[in-house]
Parts: sequence; C-alpha cells; structure tokens
Amino acid sequence: MRKPFLIALLGGCAFVALGVWLSSGTMTPYAFTQEQPHIIKPCNYLGNTDHWAFEATYFMLDGRPRETWDQSTILRRTLFPILAYPAMKIFGFLKGGVLTSLILQLAAFAGFVIYVRRRIGETAAYVALALLATYPGIYYWAGLPYSYAAIVPATLMATIIVRELETADRLPRVAILSLLLGVLFLAYDLMAFFAPAAVLVLLGRRKYLATLAAVPLVLLPTLVNNFILVHVAHVDFSNENSRFYNMILSAYFNPPEIAVWARHLKPVPMWLLRAFFFSNFTFLPALFLVALGVWLWRLREGQAGAMRPAVRWVLLTALGLFLFINLAPPYRGWQFRGDGMSRIYQPVFAGMILFIATVAQHHCKCVIKPVCVAVLMNVLIVLGPLTMNPLAGWAYLRFYAHATSIRMNENLWTFGRRPLGFCDRSIKLDNPPPRSKHKAPARNRKKHPTPATVPVSGPSARADAAALCRDG
Repeated sequence: MRKPFLIALLGGCAFVALGVWLSSGTMTPYAFTQEQPHIIKPCNYLGNTDHWAFEATYFMLDGRPRETWDQSTILRRTLFPILAYPAMKIFGFLKGGVLTSLILQLAAFAGFVIYVRRRIGETAAYVALALLATYPGIYYWAGLPYSYAAIVPATLMATIIVRELETADRLPRVAILSLLLGVLFLAYDLMAFFAPAAVLVLLGRRKYLATLAAVPLVLLPTLVNNFILVHVAHVDFSNENSRFYNMILSAYFNPPEIAVWARHLKPVPMWLLRAFFFSNFTFLPALFLVALGVWLWRLREGQAGAMRPAVRWVLLTALGLFLFINLAPPYRGWQFRGDGMSRIYQPVFAGMILFIATVAQHHCKCVIKPVCVAVLMNVLIVLGPLTMNPLAGWAYLRFYAHATSIRMNENLWTFGRRPLGFCDRSIKLDNPPPRSKHKAPARNRKKHPTPATVPVSGPSARADAAALCRDG
C-alpha cells in the first residue's frame, strides 16, 4: 500500500472516529430530530423515544427477567447486540454500545475503501474514501447503542458480497459469500434489498446450480435466529413491525374500489423523487445523477462503462420495494409509504458510491468538481450538530420525519452540545412516565387510524410517521 494512500486512509478513519464521537451524547441525530427525545440519566444525554426497545435486546441476552424485554418489537435484530454484548457488559449499555459502533464503522469504512482500491483503482478509492467518510448516514445512527448502528457497516459488506458474486465461479466460494450475506441480514431488514440482487446477479451469469445453493444459505441465519428466539427465548413475533410486508401484501389481495385506490396513489411520483434524494441526504443522490449522466455520455462515445450488475440490481430492487410499498391499496397499521420514511431506502448508498467511484476512475476530470461539492456539503451536515447549522437539521429530518418541524437547535439549546464523556447532571427535565412498568409509553404502541383517515402526504403524514413508525 502506497504511503500517500495510507495517510489518506488514516485521515479518513480519524474523521469517522471524530464524527461518531461528535454525534453521540446530546448531539446524536436519531434523538435530537424528535420533538421529545428520551433523556438518558444521569448525564442527560439524548436517545430515541424507543430507547427502551433497543435496551430490551441487551436485557434478553443478559438473562434479565422477561418483563424487562418481552414488549420490544425489534428483538429479531440480534447481530449488533451480540457483537456489542461484551463491551456493554463491561462499560454499560450506552458506552459499550457506542464503542462497538465506533469499531464497526471504522472497520467497515477501511474495508470498503481498500476493496475499492483493489477492485477498481486508486482514483476510485480516493473518491470512495472522501464520500464515505463524510456520508451523514453513518453519523445519524452511530452515536447510539442501537441495532441501527449496524445498518451502514452491514450495507457496505452486503454490497461487496453481491459484487463479488459477479465473478465467483467456484461453488464453495458462492456458498461462503451467501452464508455471510445471510448473517448480515441479522443486523437489519436488508434482505429485501440484497437477497433478490444476489440471486439476479447469479441468474444473469446462468449459474443455476450456484443459485440453488445460495438461496437456502442466504435464508439459513435468519431461520436459525428466529427458531432460537421463538423456541428458546419464546419471543412473540406477532407484531406489526415484523410483519409489515405481509400486511402490505394482503392489501393487494383486498383492494378497494379503483377510484379510491387511484386517489391514494396520486402523490407517488413526488414520494419517489423525495425518497430518492432524502434517503441519502440529497447531495450523494445528486452526485449519482451527475455520474450517471457522465457515464451515459461517455458510453455513447464508446468509452469504458461502469454500471455493473450488482449496482444495477441493488438499485432496481430498491425501486421495486418502493413501488411495492407505495402502490399498495390502503391498509391498516403502521404506514411505511410516503416521504416521512425515506430512510427505508438508505441501503442503496453503497451502490451509489461504487458507481460514482468507478466513473471517477475512468472519467476523473468530469466528476471531480461535483465530488468536491458533495463532500463539502456533507461535511456541513456531519458537523451540523456542533455548529448548529440549520442544513443539518433539515437534512436529518427529511431522512426520517420524527417531527413536524426542525428540532435540532431547540434540543441542543436545551440540553447543550455535549458528546459522550461530558456529563451534565444539573438538568432537571425528565421523561414522561410509562403507563405500566417495563412497557413502552402508550404512544409507542398506538395503532394507526383506519385507511379512510390516513393522510398520505404533507406535515400531518410526517407527524403520523413520527408517532407511529418509530421502530420501522
């Protein structure tokens, strides 16, 4: 590894580490975007209002009494809690979880950049390094000890695996990659994005035997995980968070009148546009469109292309998932349609970075200035909690609409700008008490109104999403 690149990589790691720390304590975006964040005593750090649900997984692994964890709807996401358990046991849930998150972010960042350098080229690696180190999606989750902290690392590794399936010829290698992909699905609901993409990559290569081997191996970790949770821990999976795909699918088999359904679908084109930009903080998607235009222009001239099958299928799978969710007839329960839940489509970011990096490798002069602009704007977002830059509050709220208005500066003025390690015990504000011991506040379990009263866009829809879709 050349010394300049090593220095750049270490600099990128230092920026990621600093960014994670500056996104912890009271400055974590997943908390300060809410109207009434959870207050973590005694230091008055901020957490999401579903802090109890994430802590419940740790309680379950720690063998605590059932009543302390069995109300959580996210117990199935076990990869991060298992990895973080030793540190949580030593340093506590908050500090141990954030420490584990930091290690995962650094490992995934360095691994992805080195992979790009080896597979695509050095120019591509520098571009990937700059875009990934300043990617706000890392810092939205990484400063809290929640399973969501594994979304970005798991997405990066899943994207690498799907790309490796483009060239994997030996059946054992396909099997190992497929099993590793399945393990990553225990971190978050990434199967809908990467399992179809992996299968389509193999089918496109006419690797039919490999596909038959890959499918059960991709599913195996989830099946084993769920079997243990159901038959050993006796976890009840019958909640809307774990079966929302089934609810949406059932809506297609029980459609309303065509006129009613058509009125419900009018905002879909605008939702698609907003989801594309807001799901990855506007500037990375905009840069992707620039790179796409350069690629199409150069492709007409017969120059090197860049859109590999892995990237193409991940993007098309995400589009298919968007259409499946947003074209559905009205259904009861938590609503995942609309622009309030743009974060669902975050996992396409790694494919975007791969594509942009590849275009830069072949056509550096055409994209270097747009890359610099995107990096600068993302730096402003990442450092936004420290500088109280309104751009950060806007970008983070558009990513996940927890509230009807931007709350970043208001919450930071109230609780101070204090990353983990700076304790302030003088703040006397406290959390509203739950209605019953060891259970979430009633608003966390509130059901969505009937389809006839469900708003489909605008501030009221975002307010509903903030109140009803917290575990999405």
